[in-house]
Amino acid sequence: NRVESHKPVQLFEDIVIKNGALNTKYKAIQRSLYDVHMEKWLKHFSLDQIHIVDGNTLIKDPLPELQKVERFLNLPSRIMSSNFYFNQTKGFYCIRSDGRERCLHESKGRPHPLVNNTVLEQLYSYFREHNAKFYRMVNHSFDWH
Repeated sequence: NRVESHKPVQLFEDIVIKNGALNTKYKAIQRSLYDVHMEKWLKHFSLDQIHIVDGNTLIKDPLPELQKVERFLNLPSRIMSSNFYFNQTKGFYCIRSDGRERCLHESKGRPHPLVNNTVLEQLYSYFREHNAKFYRMVNHSFDWH
Protein backbone atom coordinates (compact mmCIF):
# COMPACT_ATOMS: atom_id res chain seq x y z
CA ASN A 1 0.00 0.00 0.00
CA ARG A 2 2.84 2.38 0.81
CA VAL A 3 4.47 1.73 -2.58
CA GLU A 4 1.21 2.43 -4.41
CA SER A 5 0.74 5.71 -2.52
CA HIS A 6 4.39 6.69 -3.15
CA LYS A 7 5.29 6.69 0.54
CA PRO A 8 8.65 5.48 1.84
CA VAL A 9 8.83 1.78 2.64
CA GLN A 10 10.77 0.49 5.63
CA LEU A 11 12.33 -2.94 5.73
CA PHE A 12 10.41 -5.35 7.94
CA GLU A 13 13.52 -5.85 10.07
CA ASP A 14 13.72 -2.10 10.73
CA ILE A 15 10.12 -2.05 11.92
CA VAL A 16 10.16 -5.16 14.07
CA ILE A 17 13.57 -4.54 15.67
CA LYS A 18 14.11 -1.33 17.66
CA ASN A 19 17.40 -0.61 19.45
CA GLY A 20 18.50 -4.20 18.86
CA ALA A 21 15.45 -5.77 20.51
CA LEU A 22 12.14 -7.10 19.25
CA ASN A 23 9.60 -4.28 19.03
CA THR A 24 6.76 -6.00 20.90
CA LYS A 25 4.69 -2.81 20.68
CA TYR A 26 4.49 -3.16 16.88
CA LYS A 27 0.79 -3.59 15.98
CA ALA A 28 1.35 -6.72 13.89
CA ILE A 29 3.03 -8.42 16.85
CA GLN A 30 0.30 -7.30 19.26
CA ARG A 31 -2.43 -8.59 16.91
CA SER A 32 -0.64 -11.94 16.68
CA LEU A 33 -0.85 -12.68 20.41
CA TYR A 34 -3.80 -15.01 19.91
CA ASP A 35 -3.64 -16.32 23.47
CA VAL A 36 -4.18 -12.81 24.86
CA HIS A 37 -7.19 -12.22 22.60
CA MET A 38 -8.67 -15.69 23.14
CA GLU A 39 -8.41 -15.30 26.91
CA LYS A 40 -10.67 -12.24 26.65
CA TRP A 41 -13.15 -14.03 24.36
CA LEU A 42 -13.32 -17.02 26.69
CA LYS A 43 -14.46 -14.77 29.53
CA HIS A 44 -17.70 -14.23 27.61
CA PHE A 45 -18.10 -17.32 25.41
CA SER A 46 -17.43 -21.02 25.83
CA LEU A 47 -14.98 -22.64 23.45
CA ASP A 48 -17.78 -24.53 21.70
CA GLN A 49 -19.26 -21.16 20.67
CA ILE A 50 -16.06 -20.14 18.89
CA HIS A 51 -14.88 -21.46 15.54
CA ILE A 52 -11.27 -20.95 14.59
CA VAL A 53 -10.46 -20.97 10.91
CA ASP A 54 -7.03 -22.30 10.00
CA GLY A 55 -5.79 -19.61 7.64
CA ASN A 56 -3.08 -21.81 6.16
CA THR A 57 -5.60 -24.49 5.25
CA LEU A 58 -8.02 -21.86 3.96
CA ILE A 59 -5.37 -20.63 1.51
CA LYS A 60 -4.19 -24.08 0.39
CA ASP A 61 -7.55 -25.88 0.26
CA PRO A 62 -10.49 -23.56 1.03
CA LEU A 63 -13.36 -26.01 0.52
CA PRO A 64 -12.94 -28.22 3.62
CA GLU A 65 -12.23 -25.21 5.82
CA LEU A 66 -15.37 -23.38 4.65
CA GLN A 67 -17.44 -26.56 4.99
CA LYS A 68 -16.36 -26.65 8.64
CA VAL A 69 -17.68 -23.09 8.98
CA GLU A 70 -21.00 -24.14 7.43
CA ARG A 71 -21.30 -27.04 9.89
CA PHE A 72 -20.32 -24.87 12.85
CA LEU A 73 -22.98 -22.31 11.92
CA ASN A 74 -25.47 -25.12 11.28
CA LEU A 75 -26.00 -23.91 7.72
CA PRO A 76 -27.08 -26.09 4.83
CA SER A 77 -24.13 -27.29 2.73
CA ARG A 78 -23.95 -24.98 -0.26
CA ILE A 79 -20.25 -24.47 -0.83
CA MET A 80 -18.87 -26.88 -3.43
CA SER A 81 -15.55 -27.37 -5.18
CA SER A 82 -17.03 -25.70 -8.28
CA ASN A 83 -17.17 -22.46 -6.26
CA PHE A 84 -13.37 -22.19 -6.39
CA TYR A 85 -10.78 -21.82 -9.07
CA PHE A 86 -7.05 -21.47 -8.72
CA ASN A 87 -5.76 -18.16 -10.05
CA GLN A 88 -2.30 -18.91 -11.47
CA THR A 89 -1.36 -15.21 -11.55
CA LYS A 90 -2.17 -14.57 -7.89
CA GLY A 91 -1.15 -18.03 -6.73
CA PHE A 92 -4.26 -18.71 -4.63
CA TYR A 93 -7.90 -19.73 -4.89
CA CYS A 94 -10.64 -17.31 -5.91
CA ILE A 95 -14.43 -17.63 -5.75
CA ARG A 96 -16.86 -18.43 -8.53
CA SER A 97 -20.52 -17.75 -7.72
CA ASP A 98 -23.60 -16.85 -9.75
CA GLY A 99 -21.53 -16.88 -12.94
CA ARG A 100 -19.09 -14.30 -11.54
CA GLU A 101 -15.49 -14.82 -10.59
CA ARG A 102 -14.03 -12.80 -7.73
CA CYS A 103 -10.59 -12.60 -6.23
CA LEU A 104 -9.14 -10.64 -3.36
CA HIS A 105 -7.85 -7.16 -4.08
CA GLU A 106 -4.56 -6.97 -5.97
CA SER A 107 -2.81 -5.93 -2.75
CA LYS A 108 -3.50 -9.47 -1.46
CA GLY A 109 -1.63 -12.59 -2.44
CA ARG A 110 1.73 -10.94 -2.95
CA PRO A 111 4.82 -13.02 -2.23
CA HIS A 112 6.16 -12.55 1.28
CA PRO A 113 9.50 -10.78 1.52
CA LEU A 114 12.53 -12.69 2.70
CA VAL A 115 13.22 -11.94 6.35
CA ASN A 116 16.58 -12.11 8.06
CA ASN A 117 16.96 -15.49 9.84
CA THR A 118 18.09 -13.86 13.08
CA VAL A 119 14.92 -11.75 13.14
CA LEU A 120 12.80 -14.81 12.33
CA GLU A 121 14.38 -16.70 15.23
CA GLN A 122 13.64 -13.78 17.57
CA LEU A 123 10.00 -13.80 16.43
CA TYR A 124 9.72 -17.59 16.77
CA SER A 125 11.20 -17.41 20.24
CA TYR A 126 8.86 -14.60 21.32
CA PHE A 127 5.73 -16.33 20.00
CA ARG A 128 6.64 -19.89 21.07
CA GLU A 129 5.06 -19.75 24.54
CA HIS A 130 2.15 -17.55 23.40
CA ASN A 131 1.33 -20.07 20.67
CA ALA A 132 1.68 -23.03 23.05
CA LYS A 133 -0.72 -21.33 25.47
CA PHE A 134 -3.17 -20.63 22.63
CA TYR A 135 -3.01 -24.27 21.47
CA ARG A 136 -3.81 -25.42 25.01
CA MET A 137 -6.71 -22.96 25.27
CA VAL A 138 -8.33 -24.15 22.03
CA ASN A 139 -7.30 -27.81 22.30
CA HIS A 140 -5.74 -27.68 18.85
CA SER A 141 -2.28 -27.20 17.39
CA PHE A 142 -1.55 -25.32 14.22
CA ASP A 143 1.41 -25.57 11.87
CA TRP A 144 3.13 -22.45 13.18
CA HIS A 145 6.73 -22.08 14.33
